Amino acid sequence: MMVHKINNIAVMQPTFLPWLGYFGLMRSVKFFVFLDDVQFTKQSWQSRNKIKNLNGEELWLSLPIKKHNLNTKICDIEVQQESRDLQKIIKSYHYSYSKTNSYNEVQKILVENFRKKNLADINISIIEALRDRLGINVETIRSSELDIKADTKEDRLIKIIKNFNSESYLSPPGSKEYLESDNSLKAFAENDIEINYFKFDHPQYEQLCKKFISNLSAVDCISNIGFSRTAKLIEESV
Repeated sequence: MMVHKINNIAVMQPTFLPWLGYFGLMRSVKFFVFLDDVQFTKQSWQSRNKIKNLNGEELWLSLPIKKHNLNTKICDIEVQQESRDLQKIIKSYHYSYSKTNSYNEVQKILVENFRKKNLADINISIIEALRDRLGINVETIRSSELDIKADTKEDRLIKIIKNFNSESYLSPPGSKEYLESDNSLKAFAENDIEINYFKFDHPQYEQLCKKFISNLSAVDCISNIGFSRTAKLIEESV
């Protein structure tokens, strides 16, 4: 039997209103690093996510991003505060969830953090506010605060992990292909870092409208069944 090393760490980009699995990953580690000093990608989870409207359909919520150079880092991206699209998100959330028990609390978190101008600040502040209400005890830090210099993705990741003296890295399944490459496996082995893969069985819960839609933003679950029950579902799904 493999004995897993202690002090697991996870590294993820700060996404907009992330899904339940994001918080499941946070719950599973001691250190969680927001990878905010890598290139921003348009039309990605970094600036948009999905909720469910009153017609039982998926609805995209997208932050209005200011124009920027293609190589701009997430931590340097700004949001258009004057854009009607920002208020559209608030209105869309209101129309979709105003009749749910946790509407007021979630709405307050969104409104307060949408006053910020920086994308990373908005995303991270919302994530941390939801994390706290979900009772997840994990230490978080931004990779931009670590000032790590690296030539490759593998080198950057290894330096982040070693910065916390961690011997075990918990990776989302989507990174498996590149982490299983010969270069990555060799680099992690040379640095005596164990790679584990996070597993999350997305739960079903009561939603407005009968047809259940999976993998929406976590605010859908929180709004519908509350923070306490959502925290329990996350705990049971990892």
